[in-house]
Amino acid sequence: MAERSLDKSTEPTSEMSAEEDLGPQETKGTDSTTQQTQEKPRCHRRPGRGGSFATYFPRVLKKFHQDLSLSQETAGVMDSFVHDMLDGIASEAGRLSRRANRSTITTWDIQRAVRLLLPGKVGSKVVYQAAGAMAMFTQRK
Repeated sequence: MAERSLDKSTEPTSEMSAEEDLGPQETKGTDSTTQQTQEKPRCHRRPGRGGSFATYFPRVLKKFHQDLSLSQETAGVMDSFVHDMLDGIASEAGRLSRRANRSTITTWDIQRAVRLLLPGKVGSKVVYQAAGAMAMFTQRK
């Protein structure tokens, strides 16, 4: 068998036999106190995208067109669109609040983000409809 150099690496080579690979091994204690004190590092995962809006699309469609229906593929595309719009509004509102040196996103930031993301009169109409919906919501309480 070929001679081994006396380096400090513990990597097994093809020249080593199975007995030489093992080397000194530490025995793991089954002491319950050591297992209790050692905590696993927590995995910081980003939460999922949230729920789906696909269940609401047929309900809204039935209010205006009772004879129409949506395919699952169409509902999926619309769901992706709504999620993308919400992500865009949130990120734009965050940028606006950072630009104003604030750590809180205000209603003004949300309204401005909607007007920036939706073109022309569409953005103004959405802000107007949202203000009306909020007024009705607060009156009910």
